[in-house]
Amino acid sequence: MFEPVYFSDQLVLGNPASSVAVVTLWSKKEKIAERVSTDLFAVMGQLYSPTRGLDPLVRNLLANPSIRRLVILGNDFTGSGKALGDLFEHGFSRGATTLGLACWLVKSDVEACIDLEVDAAAIEAMRADITVHRSDADSLRALLSGLAAAPALPPSRKRLVFDKTQHKPPVLPAADVVRVIRGARVADTWLEILAAIMTFGRESATHYGSRQKEIIDLVSVVESEDPEKPYVPEYLSCTEKDLEEYFPKVLTDRAYPDTAYTYGQRLRVHFGVDQLESIIAKLAADPDTRSATAVLWDSASDNKGHGAPCINHIWARLRDDKVYLTATIRSNDMYSAWPENAFALRKLQSMIAAEVSRRSGRALALGELVTLSESAHIYGDCWADAARVIEQYRLREAAAPESRQDPAGSFVISVADGAIVCEHISPSGEHIDTYTGHTAAHIAGLLTRAGVITSVAHGVYVGRELARAETALANSDIFDYVQDQQLKRNREGK
Repeated sequence: MFEPVYFSDQLVLGNPASSVAVVTLWSKKEKIAERVSTDLFAVMGQLYSPTRGLDPLVRNLLANPSIRRLVILGNDFTGSGKALGDLFEHGFSRGATTLGLACWLVKSDVEACIDLEVDAAAIEAMRADITVHRSDADSLRALLSGLAAAPALPPSRKRLVFDKTQHKPPVLPAADVVRVIRGARVADTWLEILAAIMTFGRESATHYGSRQKEIIDLVSVVESEDPEKPYVPEYLSCTEKDLEEYFPKVLTDRAYPDTAYTYGQRLRVHFGVDQLESIIAKLAADPDTRSATAVLWDSASDNKGHGAPCINHIWARLRDDKVYLTATIRSNDMYSAWPENAFALRKLQSMIAAEVSRRSGRALALGELVTLSESAHIYGDCWADAARVIEQYRLREAAAPESRQDPAGSFVISVADGAIVCEHISPSGEHIDTYTGHTAAHIAGLLTRAGVITSVAHGVYVGRELARAETALANSDIFDYVQDQQLKRNREGK
């Protein structure tokens, strides 16, 4: 008798005396079972995913040694059938999933895995013990009838059940490139940077022979750091004394013994022109300019070997009486170096704003500081420290995501005239647009296509409120909807 360990409610059980299991892949097992007698098989089930489904299938086979024949048929949309066949034909070896989880990896061009908790010798014994047959729906009855008429194959293995533990992968899936992180201060932003790289960063080698976790093209936005009174908490990888020593290397052309270059030298003298002065002069003369830039990369020398500047390009922009600064950093050690980089760039931004303001006679404020770290990485020897900082300080120090206003605005949601009404309001309080509909899904689709929600936390909040509004609309004789409040029974629903 087949005794499933996993997904018992998703299997069609047949003849307890049969030694045949049927896997229908993506084809509906119920439809296939209707075409044959349940006396001809012990169990029938589907296999959708080669990564998630193969492991429980193998565990069920190991727990039921009476199964000696395995029939595979049906639509193979994800390669799960090929992977199952390859397991029996080609075997497996120790490897890792795309997300880095160690596993038994099937020798196949389809990624398929079995947990390491399942004993390799037991899998090999199962492979040797079970015969695989291929079929299609039209030929299945004849094949099963033939197997039923063949000499019986008694069990030759013991029933084996292995513990199953849910393992969190070392890296979570994410887009291959570009992630945006915003914070009020350098410290707040840094905590989120560390969390993002330790969670989503792809592990790889470096030319130093070490390991790193890396995000390609990480955009970090510092919104309101005070360059004159920077917030430098004890958990940062730099101190106020470190900043005092570092600032001149960015803001001045001072030479340092045994130092090939500084960012300040590249900005001020290396190319025979003071690029910082050029930025200031251009912004003061033309507030609409988009070419207030400085280049720190010297193609004549920096393409040879290692040790070239990490900060390669600086761009300043004047808009709405604010000076914005964007820095492109080709290779950025986000644990050890980014905080110093960010504080120094904020100081540079402040210097530019003050001098442009003096020359132009305009009162200018600081806009956001943006760094584009093309290779945003944390080296392996800093992983433990980064994890400790995240655990101890992130929740305590960083503002809760839901408390941060979406720069795209907010929404006032109500139920009126038999519909859900979602009014888009700008950060300054002006009406932008109104979206109406009868379901949360419809309005969510409108908002998504319009691109008017730019914060994940805001999107979750709006979705929750729309769902509540839909419930109240569908049960208007019972509930009233008020935004940010639990549904309340109205007079009719009392």
